[in-house]
Amino acid sequence: MTDFTSEFLQAFHLTLIQPARGARYSLDPLLLAFFVSTFDPVHAIDLGAGVGVAGLVAAAQSSGMAELELVEIQPELAELARENVMANPMDHCRVRVRTEDARYICTRGCPDMILSNPPFRDFRDGRVSHLRQRALSRHWYFLSPQSLFTTARRIQNERGLVCLVLPAIQVALWDRAATEKGFGLVASQAVHHRSGDPETLRLVAWGRQPFREVRDPLILMDESGKYTPEAAGILGII
Repeated sequence: MTDFTSEFLQAFHLTLIQPARGARYSLDPLLLAFFVSTFDPVHAIDLGAGVGVAGLVAAAQSSGMAELELVEIQPELAELARENVMANPMDHCRVRVRTEDARYICTRGCPDMILSNPPFRDFRDGRVSHLRQRALSRHWYFLSPQSLFTTARRIQNERGLVCLVLPAIQVALWDRAATEKGFGLVASQAVHHRSGDPETLRLVAWGRQPFREVRDPLILMDESGKYTPEAAGILGII
């Protein structure tokens, strides 16, 4: 396993570990955590949480978050998530790791936030990695767009939000699944590597009380190849 703090998370005083091989994460969950924190949720559930990066960073950034559930089906990743929880205690937030299939979870109370850095490919589409962790993190074996929004519909009330980080080319597909389950667009923010580059990622929030807020694009790098001030703040770089 490797440390996740060499460049990122310094400003948040977090120490997170992830596997040396397999399901590894970089910018996506940090961008998702920032996006989630702008809604200041109270009870959040991270579906397909992996080692807990997105959920834990979101909790560190959200002063009002009192409860966080990290749901991960792969036992080896869930165990690393538990280690990350123990290494980063939070007085303001109760954190629980659940080794469960996100499609069938039950929860006490009504979470006002579901977040996910979800798999982005149908398992029938494209080459599947021989590494099990990587294959499950990339392909919809357990967490398809339809199953994610079905779960959200079941466990959330009318005020709940679903926040995802997605490849830009996948947004329309996930939006169709959201619409089928009664969710509408609440907010979105495009992510570009550099100014003038095509959009690579999109941060998207859906809810059953949509109001369609389109936020200014996030530019990660300036012309010199350094993180922009906004990106550096989001990624926790001092």
